[in-house]
This record gives sequence, C-alpha cells and structure tokens, in this order.
Amino acid sequence: MSSDYKLSGGAIEIGSQVSLILFGVETVQSFNYYHSFPDDTWYLQWLLFHAARIWRMLPRPWKLIAPLCIAATLFLSGGAFAIGIGSLQNGADVILFDLHWKWLVKIVFSVLCAIDVTLASSMVAFLWFQRKRSISRSMRLMDRLVQYSLGTGLVTGITSISMLVLFLSSDSFVWLAIFECQAKLYSNSILASLNARASLRRIADQEETHFNYDTTAPPSRFIANRRVVASRSDIRAPIELHLPDESRVAGCIDDG
Repeated sequence: MSSDYKLSGGAIEIGSQVSLILFGVETVQSFNYYHSFPDDTWYLQWLLFHAARIWRMLPRPWKLIAPLCIAATLFLSGGAFAIGIGSLQNGADVILFDLHWKWLVKIVFSVLCAIDVTLASSMVAFLWFQRKRSISRSMRLMDRLVQYSLGTGLVTGITSISMLVLFLSSDSFVWLAIFECQAKLYSNSILASLNARASLRRIADQEETHFNYDTTAPPSRFIANRRVVASRSDIRAPIELHLPDESRVAGCIDDG
C-alpha cells in the first residue's frame, strides 16, 4: 500500500470519528430545539428530519416505522460497503472515473464554495448595513445577529474551500474526511440558528426594560434609560395637613 492510500485511509478514519462527534452535537441540539420551542409550526419541525417524507413513504401501523428505518439503514450500509469493495478490487475503473469526470467534481465543489461564501457574506453585509440604520437600543441585538451569521457561515465556508483545495492539490482522498463532516456541519448550523432565538429574545427583553412610558406625563413624553427630565409644572408634591384633636380644641375654647 502506497503512502497516498495510507494517508487517505487515516484521513477518512479521522473524518468518520469527527462526524460521529458532530452527530452527537446535532442530537443534543435537536433535543434542545424541541424542548425549548414546542410551539413552532409543524412544518418547521418536520423540516429538520424530513418527517413529512418519511410519513408519506412508510405504511401503517406506526409501530413499524422504527424497525423499517433500522432495516433500511442496515441495507443501505451493507450495499454501500459491498459496492465500495467491488470498486476497489478493480482499480482501472477508479482511474478512468478520475480522468473523465474529475472536471465535474471540480465544478460541483467550486459552486458549493461560491454558494457558501455568497450566503455568509451577503447576510453579514445586510445585517451590518441594518446596524448602522438602527437605533442605539437595538445595537446589541444586531451585533449578536452578525456574530451568529458570521460564525455559522464562516465554518461551512472554510470547510468547503478546504475540501476544494485538498481535492485540487493532492491525488489522495484526504478531502473525503471533510466531505464526511460537511453534512453534519450544515445541520448543526441550522439547529444553532434556531436555538439562538432564545438568547436573542432575552437580549430584546433586556433592551425593552430601558424604555418605560410615564403614565402622568403626556403621551409624547417617555422615560429613556430610566432618567426623568421634568419641568416645574410636572412636579406634583403631596401636601399633608395635620389638624389638632377635637378635645384639645374644645379645652382651649373653655379656657378662653
């Protein structure tokens, strides 16, 4: 076995382990999403795991869904394993595929990189321009939105560019390590964006506490940042009158 194949095998093994870790993170994020946002629309929740398609394809009774999913997964894994072994036994087919169809793989990876970079940069640019036009109380919220957009888009963009560079610069299959993790990164990015709504709502609620309307002042006036600026006509001081007791008043009249 040559050094390229050894390097490819090690990279694919590392990519598989990282993909399993990302699958665990995705599972935790999915649990947090369904627990934190039970009132989301049904089509948004079904979108995460393509439950609508599974519901249409699988027959009744519903208790057969889990066994059928497990059987289909095992069949798919076994078939992919058998096809992989059959393809590796005949190395000429792999070489011919690399010669005739490598240009198509380059185009696909290039388009993927362009889409990721365009989406991330356009979203960050849009939020940045909106930040300049927003008022001071929503500045913190816009900054957090820019951070989330930049973080999620930057991860997927870097992985796509790295996969394209490794595919073009090397004859090995090291790029498959990133390819195995890329789908999990997209899923985690979507779930992270959905779960981030809770923290964004808390920030919005904290900003709203700085704006309290004054019930005694005219409707056009409000209290900003809990600082009140009032004129003399608006100041109302309570006046207390201390009257003497009736018995004391009667005694004073008799003495007189």
